[in-house]
Amino acid sequence: DYLQSTQDKRMFDALTYGLLVGLMVYGLVLFKVFGEALYGFYVLACATGILALSSINGHALRYAFPNWPAAAEFAYGAGPALWAVCKLQFGRRLLRLRHFAPRLDLLVQVITVALLLAVPYAFWGAYPLATFRLVQLSVVGSTAVMVVGALIAMRRRYWPAVLYFFGVAMLLAGIGAIVVASWGWIAWAPNQMNISQGALLAELIVFGVAMGSRLQLVHRSERALAVRTEQLVQALGTDALTGVASRAAFDSAGEARLRDGNAFAVAMLDLDGFKAVNDKHGHAAGDAVLAAVAQRLRERLGHGELVARLGGDEFALLLADRPVHALAELAEGLLDACRAPVRFDGLDLVVGASAGIAVHDQQDETLAQLLRRADRAMYDAKRQRPGLPLAFADEATAAH
Repeated sequence: DYLQSTQDKRMFDALTYGLLVGLMVYGLVLFKVFGEALYGFYVLACATGILALSSINGHALRYAFPNWPAAAEFAYGAGPALWAVCKLQFGRRLLRLRHFAPRLDLLVQVITVALLLAVPYAFWGAYPLATFRLVQLSVVGSTAVMVVGALIAMRRRYWPAVLYFFGVAMLLAGIGAIVVASWGWIAWAPNQMNISQGALLAELIVFGVAMGSRLQLVHRSERALAVRTEQLVQALGTDALTGVASRAAFDSAGEARLRDGNAFAVAMLDLDGFKAVNDKHGHAAGDAVLAAVAQRLRERLGHGELVARLGGDEFALLLADRPVHALAELAEGLLDACRAPVRFDGLDLVVGASAGIAVHDQQDETLAQLLRRADRAMYDAKRQRPGLPLAFADEATAAH
């Protein structure tokens, strides 16, 4: 009869513990990946939540410490205080209280120290029962403080605080009911413990969702910063990944050559098999190939010549005036440099390359038109010349 009458409670407890363990694993994964204290305190909040609930439900004495009642007694007194400490430290980091509300952050730190001091005093002090009740009151008070902190962060349009607010508000209602009942202010009801237990679980679930929201916010901020950095680097004329000239710097130098009226050539160079490297070994490997190829191209150019990365695996080169056979010899040397293996993470990564060259010999030609001629020659070499990855825009002048 007892087992039948407590079946629902036992199932609820098992579900609660299972979900808390799952949330703890979720937090451990985030902590392992990002290494932030925020995720560490989330894991500790889940673990100490299990400790607090199991001691209050009697499971710590019955299963964890059946022959060690002193340990079960310690868990009963220390569990709620340690859970509150971890929850406070998690909350102040998630809400960025040091940034949004420094005075409130200081208050949270003071409450944390008081709770930590109360743990040993509850067992060895002169008034353990009074200390335990003060811990209960501190848990409720600290939860109310975090509600205020969430409201302050929400006013600053920090959206993870919205989720945190709902989670901590649910908990405040749940633990407030059980604390005032334990003090005899309201009549005790059998389901009050389930309400508080469910509120603790719901809070940690919502906190987990809030962490996901924070990750999205951080990711968006990092992407925006990367875009802004790219814009600044482009404005300075340098490609952020490879260190060679940017498209803007190439256009500026090319227009200057056109204004000078001196003869010069433009080469377009594209890597063959680069997508396969990216797909097989990852983008970090692809970035290493691009950086190495760009450095090799730059090292083989002469004074006043320029290599730029236009995007992806495509490069453009401004070359000095040379005879056609000298241009062909230079281009073949550049292609050989591109084909040399790139060492990355213990692997030799190999790509091919194709190039097209256009010589500026038309007075009214724009830089865009010159680039288009070189680009068409490059794709002619790529598609129609197996084994000969170089073509000139005007084959009538090529010494091939």
